Amino acid sequence: MATTNRSRRRRAQPFLPTTMRAAALHHVGPASVLKVHDLPLPAIGARDVLIAVDTAGVGSWEPVQRSGEWGVDDAHFPLVLGSDGSGTVVAMNETDYGVSALVGSSFTMYAYSNAISFSRS
Repeated sequence: MATTNRSRRRRAQPFLPTTMRAAALHHVGPASVLKVHDLPLPAIGARDVLIAVDTAGVGSWEPVQRSGEWGVDDAHFPLVLGSDGSGTVVAMNETDYGVSALVGSSFTMYAYSNAISFSRS
């Protein structure tokens, strides 16, 4: 009887850039302070996925945040706003999602960018 030598194929990890494009602000103020920046890609933790953002929503509270009237007292700048986004999982750690899964998220961070780090917790 012939034996078959099957080797497991490793799933190729997608090429990930080191930066992302994001609409961010360096200080609070009017709409003109929101500028497109190249920023470092968010790090992913043990139970996180990295999402390539296809769509992002704008909450009614975000102009108030941008102006500095609410919710940015402890902010680190450049600040990327946005709390709703959807896209494709491009990297993951210990999660139930698979790379290439289409996902959506509400109340995450960095939705005004082309990458989101999202925790499955």
